[in-house]
Amino acid sequence: MAARMMRILTLALLALSACMDAPPPTDDLSQAIGTGGTGGGSLSCANVCNATSECDDPCIDPITGFGTTCGKHGVCLACSTYCGSNTACDFACQKNGTLTSCRGAGATCNACTDAVCEARGCGDYCQTATNSYQRCAAYEAPRGDKDSDGLPDLLEDALAHQFLPNIFISNLSPENNWGQFYATGWNAANRPLMRIPYVVRKVAPLTGARSGWCAQGQCAEIVYGLPYNWDTGMPDTGWEAHQGDSEHVALLVAYRRADDESNGHAWGTTWSVARTDASVWRVVGAFYSAHQCKGSFDNSTFVWPYEDGFYRKDALVDVYESDGKHAAYPSLDACNDVWDQCLYMENWRPAVLSKLFNAGDADGASPSATGYVCPGYDRTIATPASSASSAPLDSPPYDVWSGQPFGSTKADPFSHALRAGSRNWGAGTYACD
Repeated sequence: MAARMMRILTLALLALSACMDAPPPTDDLSQAIGTGGTGGGSLSCANVCNATSECDDPCIDPITGFGTTCGKHGVCLACSTYCGSNTACDFACQKNGTLTSCRGAGATCNACTDAVCEARGCGDYCQTATNSYQRCAAYEAPRGDKDSDGLPDLLEDALAHQFLPNIFISNLSPENNWGQFYATGWNAANRPLMRIPYVVRKVAPLTGARSGWCAQGQCAEIVYGLPYNWDTGMPDTGWEAHQGDSEHVALLVAYRRADDESNGHAWGTTWSVARTDASVWRVVGAFYSAHQCKGSFDNSTFVWPYEDGFYRKDALVDVYESDGKHAAYPSLDACNDVWDQCLYMENWRPAVLSKLFNAGDADGASPSATGYVCPGYDRTIATPASSASSAPLDSPPYDVWSGQPFGSTKADPFSHALRAGSRNWGAGTYACD
């Protein structure tokens, strides 16, 4: 693995050097690689690639001197040798000198099972009992798990509705606050695309500061997108108004004790019960996005409830959305202790509850499926209007998985908040791109 990573780093250095129109570095590593037209040195495909090489192993083309792979060079694992019941269907291999995959070669690969599809994700392929190939999304959909994550769709819906936080938004200046919110403003009750997306997914055992938490796979993440037509700014702080505002909060929930702390106690039930009963789950962590990734203004925070000897929260979580900017805080004091303000707050949870919809997931379980959006789910909401005094537009709608800004370029894409890996619960960190 270390040698392979070194080859990847080497190719990256070469690509950077070429883009800068400068000669490659002259250290020992570059001399081993060689430059364009020199044969590629020790990382030449002729030296690196053989019948046991993986087809995506990097190497240097001995003719051009530029980076390529063993598969493109034409020397790597043969499909007939490598493909089998434990092989991913999209694993690259060679058949009769042509680069293809186990699926493309019509070979044996992972059979369609719940375990395979949960591990591979909705975008990957599996082999059916009749030796055809289908995406896991198609296999799992009739089984009630369209995103192939091991959580039944009915359970995802029940968890999202059960744990929807109390959403407090100021009733002062509605044109800045609840009047811009997709669940409450602009005649939202009669606008089907004025709605609130959520995503529910399993969470792997945590690492980092909370290593040991969720160790038995008992945890799931719920992400609630909180769309606003406009962010109306805060003139006193220099924050400008802008079209569209893609806010969010996230919860970590579990059906049995998730912590490994010495002052914690056991609680919970088994998966056979929890998979059909949302009432046995509890909140064990919460994430509040407040000016996320905006430098010194970033007040985003993780909260870990501890009550009566248990690392869990039995009551609903509270979310306070700041005036104008709609940053999320766990309490009034947390909001008002900084440059934000939360005044004349009203709980809008009942209105939000009726507007929730499951946006599915974008599958990144394997390189072959990165960015693939699990089919069968709603993905669109209304598009922010061009002015704060105009209603959001139903046409064209906004796709929450599009990766496009939610309105102006100052509004982050919703996919950044909804996608897997955006929050590292164990390390207490979050992605900024």
